[in-house]
Amino acid sequence: MSQIEWDESFSVNNPVIDDQHKKWIDIYNKMDRVLLEGNLDSQRDINAESLQAMLDYTRYHFEFEEEYLYSIGYSDIVKHVRLHKDFDTLIYQYYRKICDGDIVLNTELLKVIKGWLLNHILVEDKKYI
Repeated sequence: MSQIEWDESFSVNNPVIDDQHKKWIDIYNKMDRVLLEGNLDSQRDINAESLQAMLDYTRYHFEFEEEYLYSIGYSDIVKHVRLHKDFDTLIYQYYRKICDGDIVLNTELLKVIKGWLLNHILVEDKKYI
């Protein structure tokens, strides 16, 4: 996969949320490097650790962003929160598969996460600015 490079097209005109999105992209980029360069003997542990970091940050960011959306009276908040919950569930399902010893292709995992991040930030999050 390829790294995600932050540029101003990602901005939602909120410095705190922009910084959180930058951090989220950094986590993805680290996952991309680690998963594609990882030692095959420790691949399951690397995958689980990477997904746990993504889950932890996702939950932190979603909570913050949802509070912000409530505070500004965002009219489509129910849909936005549903998208957050769906992504959290998706990542958790991948995490459980890996912990259970199922085979998950790193390229598939990275493609899903990257696609979701880009669409969510560049399309869905742009709707509230």
